[in-house]
Amino acid sequence: MTVRSAIALVAAPLACVALTGCGGSGSVASSDRPAAISHQLGLQLVGRTSAVEASLNSGDDCAALEQGTKLQQAEADAIAAGKIPVGLRAELVDATNALIAQIHCTPPKPPHHHHHHDNKQGDGGGD
Repeated sequence: MTVRSAIALVAAPLACVALTGCGGSGSVASSDRPAAISHQLGLQLVGRTSAVEASLNSGDDCAALEQGTKLQQAEADAIAAGKIPVGLRAELVDATNALIAQIHCTPPKPPHHHHHHDNKQGDGGGD
């Protein structure tokens, strides 16, 4: 799976919600269980997914990984709060996990400073 296809998998169940608030049969089937993710939550999760994509597009995999982790946490919080319908949970979590697994952050090495002298005895070298 490519990063782009992983992003598409995360975004797919959210896009309809964010744009139109859909996700059920067109109406809420029961009052005790929402048929879809709320419009506000959908927008939040789509925004986080877009942030991951933007970081990847700019070549900043470490920022993308950080954004992906925030997306994962937001989803976990929403699931724990019962804000994501049971029917969407596995798909969303699996897609986000697949996305994060595709991101490889290799932090840049700190610049190596050359010193004219080291701590070896008898070196005699100095500034």
